[in-house]
Amino acid sequence: MSSAGAARLARALPAVACLALIFFFSSQTYGEQSIIPLLRRHISEYRLSGMLPDISFRYGHSLVSARQAPYQFIEFLFRKGAHVFWYAMLCVSLYLALKALPRLAPSALLRLSAAAVLLAAAACVDEWNQARIAGRTGQPVDVLLDVVGGLLAAAIFLMAAGSIKAARRRAGSSPR
Repeated sequence: MSSAGAARLARALPAVACLALIFFFSSQTYGEQSIIPLLRRHISEYRLSGMLPDISFRYGHSLVSARQAPYQFIEFLFRKGAHVFWYAMLCVSLYLALKALPRLAPSALLRLSAAAVLLAAAACVDEWNQARIAGRTGQPVDVLLDVVGGLLAAAIFLMAAGSIKAARRRAGSSPR
């Protein structure tokens, strides 16, 4: 393998690692992932309920209520936050991997579009996998959360990278 081929392969490794972690966690049962036992050891339900705002909303087929079920509310936020984080990492790593393939995706918009399609495919397969695991559910709304979270993170990453690049250009062209 040429050094250019090895470099392209190396650019894909973070995306592969993200996918592996997503599917590892996706394949665990609810009980294996629950943070409720940890919460119970460190704070009483009554105290936690008093610390949380009185918020309730429907998500999928369930009611999520901070006051009525504070442990479940915190776990819900933790789980959805983990989804957004890992899909954000996946989207950015897919974008960077595609950047190493300029013939396949020559522009930033094409790279982002291809990353979005791959991200959506991964989210669909992830939800399908979860639906097969005891105590877990696969929900279409989670696919939307994963894709939107991933794309928002990629947009923030691209804006930050563009700002850094512009600042470096300005610093390099300014008189000393």
